[in-house]
Amino acid sequence: MPDIIRGIAAGEKIVIRNPYSIRLGSMCSIHCPGICCSRRDFGRAGSPRGAWNFGPRDELSLPTGELGRRLCSLLGRGILEIADDRPLAAFHEAASLKLDCSKALARLGWRARLRIEDALELTARFYRSYLEAPESLQNLLHQQIDDYESRSG
Repeated sequence: MPDIIRGIAAGEKIVIRNPYSIRLGSMCSIHCPGICCSRRDFGRAGSPRGAWNFGPRDELSLPTGELGRRLCSLLGRGILEIADDRPLAAFHEAASLKLDCSKALARLGWRARLRIEDALELTARFYRSYLEAPESLQNLLHQQIDDYESRSG
């Protein structure tokens, strides 16, 4: 996602080399679940310690090409170019790089609260603010965290 936003900000074409791959940066999930858990739980005596991964369920992971198309559509800007439309097997790299969130699921009962459409909309709203009104980012981020925490999950 950061490469897409950099391309939009620079007015450059966004080139997606491997549109069928799934990468950590292409998994759309609002980036506050760990903050929310830590704000609520991690400061107490006996609270969980160590490294944690928070991310979407596997079925919410989008291939990079689809993510790019959806994000540019929601932002109403950006020109995508698929540089190589070969099947995944043609590339000499892992087809899928994902987070292992099983520890957060097993020990905290944490699950993603957002549908992919909601996560993309929140992400697009954040980046739109970043591009158009960066001075409003802090307020927007606090609002998005409060909205996220208020969701049942």
